Amino acid sequence: MIRSNGTFVKTKGYCTDVFFDAARDWIDGQRKADTPWLAKSAGCRLPHPREHLMATDEQPTGSRLGLALFWLYVALYGGFMALVLARPDLLSWRPFGGVNLAIAAGMGLIAAAFLLAVAYMVARAGR
Repeated sequence: MIRSNGTFVKTKGYCTDVFFDAARDWIDGQRKADTPWLAKSAGCRLPHPREHLMATDEQPTGSRLGLALFWLYVALYGGFMALVLARPDLLSWRPFGGVNLAIAAGMGLIAAAFLLAVAYMVARAGR
């Protein structure tokens, strides 16, 4: 139940949803009336129960998969940083047709990030 324009109105749902729906309706009314308007959200903090956030048991698995892929990328990046710190002279080596190892490794890290993101999306879509 909320108080609206001095009267109490029974509502359903979370107060954030009720407030924002009412605000959206008010803004739509102001637009249709072609009148100037200003709306400010004071911010609502309403913790939803965990069951509401995790509708299925798949989300924790997706989080674990995402973390595993993240740490795999961190390991790849750590390997590159170890090369930079231990053997910086190797970065000027040109093994790929004139492209030095620093550029090739950087492009490899970008490609690895892309491939890991695709692997994550494919794994999540298959559930």
